[in-house]
Amino acid sequence: MGWFLASNKRKTRRRPSRRAHYPVWKRPKWDPKRTLRGLQWLGIAAVAIAIPLGWGHAERALIGYATSHAPAMVSPQDVSLVDAPTWMSELLKQDLRQAVADWLSAAPGDSESLRATAAALAENPWVRRLERVQRGRGGRVYVIAEYREPVALVPDGHGYRLVDVQAVRLPGLFVEQQVDRLRLPVIERVAERPDGVGWIWPGEDLRAGLSLLQLLADQPYGDQIKAVDVGARDSRGRIRLILRTRYGLVRWGLPPGMEQTIEPSTQVKLERLTGVYQSCGAIDAGGQVVDLFGGEVFIQAASHAANHAGRGRQPRVGYASLR
Repeated sequence: MGWFLASNKRKTRRRPSRRAHYPVWKRPKWDPKRTLRGLQWLGIAAVAIAIPLGWGHAERALIGYATSHAPAMVSPQDVSLVDAPTWMSELLKQDLRQAVADWLSAAPGDSESLRATAAALAENPWVRRLERVQRGRGGRVYVIAEYREPVALVPDGHGYRLVDVQAVRLPGLFVEQQVDRLRLPVIERVAERPDGVGWIWPGEDLRAGLSLLQLLADQPYGDQIKAVDVGARDSRGRIRLILRTRYGLVRWGLPPGMEQTIEPSTQVKLERLTGVYQSCGAIDAGGQVVDLFGGEVFIQAASHAANHAGRGRQPRVGYASLR
C-alpha cells in the first residue's frame, strides 16, 4: 500500500562531452599555420568580392567627375566681344567669336579651357592686348581686349596688305579693285618686304608714312588723302613724304619730328595744310601740287593738269602762295 510513499526518483547522469571521450594525450592540438592559411584564403575571397564593387564605384565617380568638368559646347552666338570698336566689321567679329568658341569647346576642363583660350587669343594678330576671358550666366562668354585697327594698305607685289599704326602686318590680302571700298590710304613704294602676319613690317620708310597718317587722322580733310608716297629721297638720302589726293599732290617733306632746322616744324606744316583746306576746300588746292616744306606755302599746277578737264575739275594755275 505505501508504494506511493516510496521515492520513485531516478538518478540521471550528465552526458559526457565529446571531448571526454578522448584521453588527454589524444586530443587535437591548435595548428597556427592552418589557421593562418584559412585567414589568408578568407582575405583573398574578400578582396575578390571587393574589387568589382570598388571598381564600379570608382568608375561611376570618374564618369561623374569628367562630366562635371568637361567643357560645354560653346557657339559663336554665346561669345560677346565687350566694347568691340566701331571700325571692326561683322565678318571679323564673327571670325573672332568662332575662334573663341572652338578653343573653349576643345580644351579639357573648364579652368583649363579658359586658360588655353586666353593664351590662343592673346597670340591672335588682331588682338593688341587681352585683359581676360570669362564665363557668365546662361553659358555666355565675355572677351575683354584691345584690338589692332588697320590704318593703311601696303602693296607688296601680290596685293595690298593691312597694317596698324605700329606697322604690324594684319591678316588679309586685297586686290586693287577693293582698295576704294576699304577706305584706307595706301602707303606706296615701301622698300622692305613684309614678314609674317602679326610681325612688324620692317623699314623706316613705312614708319615715316604711318607717323604722318597718324598726325592727320583726326583732321577734317583726312578722307582726301588717298596715298602716302615714301619712296622719294633728297640728295642726302633722306625720306621726303608726299601725300596723294585723287587729282593732286601735297609735298610734306621730311617726316614729322625730323625737320630740325632744315624745314618748318610739324606744327607749322600742319597749320599751313589746314589753311589751304580752309581757303580752297581741298588740301591739294583743287588738283594741284602744294609744297609745305619751304619758307612759305607754294602751289603750282600739276604736270598732269591737262587730264583733269575730262574729269570735271579744272586746275587753278598760278594760285597765290599762302603763308
